[in-house]
Amino acid sequence: MNVNGTLAVNSGLVSLPGYTFIGDTDTGIYRSAANELSIATTGAQRLVMRDATGNISASGSFHA
Repeated sequence: MNVNGTLAVNSGLVSLPGYTFIGDTDTGIYRSAANELSIATTGAQRLVMRDATGNISASGSFHA
C-alpha cells in the first residue's frame, strides 16, 4: 500500500483497535480519548500515551 498524505482510520476500541492484525484483532493501537494513543493486547489496555503532558501509563509487569 502506498499512501501520499494522511491515512485516517477509525479510533477503534480497546477490544477492537483501529490498527490491528489479521488473526489477532484484539491486539493493536487505538485512540482511547482525545489526544491519547493506546496499545492493547488481548482486548485490555496496556500502554497509554497522554496528551500534551507527555505522561505514559502502563499496566502489568516490566521484565528485562
